[in-house]
Amino acid sequence: MSRPPLSVVIPARLEAERLPLLLADLQQGPAGLVRETFVVDSSPEPDTAAVARLAGAQVLRSEANRGRQLQVGIAAGTAPWLLLLHADARLPTDWGARVERAMAQAPAAWYFDFQKFNTSGLRPEGITTFAVLAGASRKSVSRLLVLVVSMGYGVVKPTLGGITQQVVSLTAVY
Repeated sequence: MSRPPLSVVIPARLEAERLPLLLADLQQGPAGLVRETFVVDSSPEPDTAAVARLAGAQVLRSEANRGRQLQVGIAAGTAPWLLLLHADARLPTDWGARVERAMAQAPAAWYFDFQKFNTSGLRPEGITTFAVLAGASRKSVSRLLVLVVSMGYGVVKPTLGGITQQVVSLTAVY
């Protein structure tokens, strides 16, 4: 028999009142679907973690940062599929069947396997460099325009006169 294919990750902070509803919804899913449930808690009080443990979830600790909480939970997961949920979410009664149908379909166009992408040696360094340079150039031109307009060029004065070089230099430095 194969291991269940789904890891559930729930970032939570001060969710002791709402979390039980979601955990109860998860337990109503089909047997053999959920391998593990992680509640990544950043609460300063112990109630959220206690509720999660009572429902059989594994509790992980993280600082109060939703992205970091998701990162911690995803790293702990061992199943091939992830279900990321807000702690105050509610699931429809047929959520398990819907998830099973989605997992049975061919991968969609939005699925990218970055691990294989990087191990193939084709790293996105070139496009990343281009994106950073394009963004910096766009910001520089934008700042130049703000400086030019704030000095009245085209509104009050027909030209910048002798300060054109200073404006360009200031933009480049900024």
